[in-house]
Amino acid sequence: MKPLIIILTILAALFAVAKELALPAVPGELRVPALRADYIGAHFWDAADWTDSMITDQAELTQNVANYLSVFPVMSGDSARVAAADTFLRRALADGSERALAVSQALEDCLFAAESQMRDERLYSIFLERMIAAEYPDSMRARYMLEMTRKNMPGTPAADFSFTDRKGTESSLRMFVDRPTIILFYDPDCHNCHDLAMAMADDPILKTKLISHSIKILAVSPGDEGEWAAHDEWLPDTWTDATDKGTIEEGELYDFGTFPALYLIGADGNVILKDCTPEQLIEAVTELR
Repeated sequence: MKPLIIILTILAALFAVAKELALPAVPGELRVPALRADYIGAHFWDAADWTDSMITDQAELTQNVANYLSVFPVMSGDSARVAAADTFLRRALADGSERALAVSQALEDCLFAAESQMRDERLYSIFLERMIAAEYPDSMRARYMLEMTRKNMPGTPAADFSFTDRKGTESSLRMFVDRPTIILFYDPDCHNCHDLAMAMADDPILKTKLISHSIKILAVSPGDEGEWAAHDEWLPDTWTDATDKGTIEEGELYDFGTFPALYLIGADGNVILKDCTPEQLIEAVTELR
């Protein structure tokens, strides 16, 4: 089944059980999936009654925003995404500052919240740029969020930071990376961090890549050095376990929605994956040559 058809089927099922906006009728002459997605993105809010609870209730608004955003990956390109974002944001702003702020929160919940399955900082940055251009209320926060999303984007140099490992050896990310490197940012008291680390330690692909010296794994506990030092060594000895002594937070070098956070850095020091899932990491590492 084609991606757009799958999305439309899922949305249709959602509309059947919840009070949500109906999808706009796409003209029959638009047969290319990307162009159909462009049309839906541009016209999704045409029939919206901005006094209805599906718009005024924050939870219902967020669900409608999520439905709206689900077509964006299928759209023809960023120019269509920008145009659709402009149409939506200006329409919300015309209804007043309160509605505009509610839309801002819904977009943040869908595209930036750590627990959101739709998390997409690149798409979020498009909306933030258009909010700033439209002079949205609380533009200072939009500018701050845009700065956060732009940090360590895939294809850009990973922000350098210093660290000290369990042996007391001091180094920096720039000095450490001489081959593809996985960074696991973790909290020593985080159970999810321990579970992920153990799953990674047992993964046959990562084991093979480590044994062949094709990759490195750097586990970093950002923040309190004393808290890190108080925990016994528990990570595989093929990894480097380190503390940054608080320098990452002090310099706002990385933005962590939650721990654990996974990054994949290329041998050239550029980010390959930012805050990715374990599945995305394994797939990318498998493809490394």
